[in-house]
Amino acid sequence: MIRLLPETRTAKEQFSTSGTRDNFKFSCGIFAGDSILSGGVDIQDSSRSAWQKHYGVESSDAKGNLVSTGEFSALSRDDFSSVYIPCVPAGTEVSDARQGYALIAYVSVTGESLITGLPLRQELADYAYELTRRAYTLGKCQGNQDFPEQLPRFKEK
Repeated sequence: MIRLLPETRTAKEQFSTSGTRDNFKFSCGIFAGDSILSGGVDIQDSSRSAWQKHYGVESSDAKGNLVSTGEFSALSRDDFSSVYIPCVPAGTEVSDARQGYALIAYVSVTGESLITGLPLRQELADYAYELTRRAYTLGKCQGNQDFPEQLPRFKEK
């Protein structure tokens, strides 16, 4: 995230985790001068298609805002990114959810950033992915998920 935020004499990180099972939340903020990189991950009852619809992205994304590999999906627009990874929290059953449990990450930058356009979108998606990888363990998701080294790269269309 060093490439993303402007240089400053002071920077501050803040992390918090709360809730368990299907009320789990994990958040992180990095403050550098007047710029803020904020992100969070929640366990939600949501299908992949409902998640995409919420953010206005179709599965046949013609604008290059959506990438997927296996069960992992990421979308990114302007100064915002989100990641979707299925996760059944410990102590719950898949059948407890109306649509299916998932970790859904959301990341945004407020204020100045050192990069823009496609590089910014990719950095935000990568940060959301790293938060999700960490939240998968903290949220005690059932099963072993093989996380790819990185998300697929976004492309301009």
